[in-house]
Amino acid sequence: MHANICFLFSLACFTALFNELYVSANGAQPQSLSLNCGSENGGTDGDGRKWESDVKYITGKHPHARAQYQDSSIDSEVPYMDARIFTSEATYNLPITEKTRYWLRLSFYPSEYSGLDISDSYFSVVAGGVTLLNNFSASITAQALTQAYLIKEYSLAPMNSRILNVTFKPADKPDAFAFINAIELVPTPDLFGSGTMVGFSDQTFDATDGTLQTMYRLNVAGQYISPSQRLWSNNLAGPNPVLSEMLANHIAKASHKAFKTDNKIVMGTVGGVGALLFAVVCVAVYQRTKRIPWV
Repeated sequence: MHANICFLFSLACFTALFNELYVSANGAQPQSLSLNCGSENGGTDGDGRKWESDVKYITGKHPHARAQYQDSSIDSEVPYMDARIFTSEATYNLPITEKTRYWLRLSFYPSEYSGLDISDSYFSVVAGGVTLLNNFSASITAQALTQAYLIKEYSLAPMNSRILNVTFKPADKPDAFAFINAIELVPTPDLFGSGTMVGFSDQTFDATDGTLQTMYRLNVAGQYISPSQRLWSNNLAGPNPVLSEMLANHIAKASHKAFKTDNKIVMGTVGGVGALLFAVVCVAVYQRTKRIPWV
């Protein structure tokens, strides 16, 4: 029997690669999906991004609710003011391209919804057979982080399937329910390979077939990345004292340089951090256990 093992490591992703048109091996371009859950018509957010309704992607009939007030930190009603409510297990069937890595973003606004007590909301989320959230309370998590809303982002391992099943299941508690405000599915280049384990410099961990959770993002010496670019999310890119201090010594020794790729000039730093343009700190899921036990 394999023990539950989780490794914390960092992976560097190059902005130049993210800006290129991503085409899968068979020549078909994987499509992004942005769902405004609980909304009948989708909508357009404050950054000009278009969202569609989640109705045709979900099995069964499940009620929707609208938040009773909009927090000042939310500058657009779309996609946070509407929510899909689940009082029983429900599954989204999302179209994907085979053998393609995707970012899955789940957005939660644990506000007041008519007829519901948000403190009763405990649930699990399973995507492609991997448990992403278990006994999760968006309300408690948001309070602990002093945030009005949450975005949970995962890098899903490539699958031999054209459908991604994302299942929401309320906890086995009185009046428990699950909810979701928005779902984003974004195809990404498969940049994840082997990474050095933190604290074990002589050991590596192969993340090629692993599912990862994004913890923090750092845009190092690069240009501003708008939220309209789907590979970026400002909610995950806020200041973090621990990471800032960790990188400070390296960045101080680094020089600013422009890199050229396919006639495109990309600004970045070199030296102590190498050619680091875009850093993502992730938690690797030990794939054989098929779950993330700490969330």
